[in-house]
Amino acid sequence: MEGRIHSFESLGAVDGPGIRFIIFMQGCSLKCKYCQNRDTWDLHGGQSYTTKELVDKILRYKNFITPNGGVTISGGEPLLQSKFLIELFTELKKYNIHTCIDTSGSFDLNNDIKNLINLTDLFLLDIKCINDEKAINLTGISNKKELAFATYLSDINKPMWIRQVLVPDITDDKSDLLELKKFIFTLHSVEKVEILPYHNLGKFKWENLGCKYELESTRIPNYDDVKKAKEILRNIKISKFNLTYFIFLLFFLFYLYFELHNHIHIYNMNLISLHLVIQLYLYKHLKSSHSFLDFLLKLYFP
Repeated sequence: MEGRIHSFESLGAVDGPGIRFIIFMQGCSLKCKYCQNRDTWDLHGGQSYTTKELVDKILRYKNFITPNGGVTISGGEPLLQSKFLIELFTELKKYNIHTCIDTSGSFDLNNDIKNLINLTDLFLLDIKCINDEKAINLTGISNKKELAFATYLSDINKPMWIRQVLVPDITDDKSDLLELKKFIFTLHSVEKVEILPYHNLGKFKWENLGCKYELESTRIPNYDDVKKAKEILRNIKISKFNLTYFIFLLFFLFYLYFELHNHIHIYNMNLISLHLVIQLYLYKHLKSSHSFLDFLLKLYFP
């Protein structure tokens, strides 16, 4: 099988863990106004490679990208060529090479997409904007499919990094960032959240193709802009973490008090402690405090 390839980066260090061999696929279904690779949009552009040609090319770098790195597929939009990537990843798995896809996830979850997901170790999921109206204005399509894609990855416990490009006056609104964080809290397999500052380094590609660069007047976010966005996302997560373990500590102190002053049998105490551990697990992994709080109320207010 053959795939359309735009370009390669042999020793990438930011698109996934470790040192990565990055393949930029040709073709994209979105029309992002800030796209730095405008020349990847045409599905018939680029060069044609067979699976074997790509595997042979990747294996030349195997000593550099294993065991802590791997192969990242970017674009363009990789999922447009899902059948080809299924074949490629199936071959790479024979060499124990870590596989990663950088995608918008704006696709129906058909059998090919699900099969490719199963062969992929990590997803870098680009949430264009949590506000659907802004997402449509920015990319030309709704964000509903990409959010559903993220939810599916979470449901099957597939590791993912969430990424958002910070575009001043478009994706930097505080309320939108808070909504993004709320959405991320519904996901169970997010390993990292990244804010990527907008830049216009790909503007010349638009001009070379005779296309208008619509963000001509958009400023580049400065250090404080990026820091502010990161703090909005970070603080909520830290607050939740502290609340969970503050309750755990409070619970432990209550148990200690009961053991010392009311002579609760150690067997009963172990059972209650086990129940507590289970509740904390549910709280962390199901993102729900209901069962945890119910347990508190039943224990102290029977």
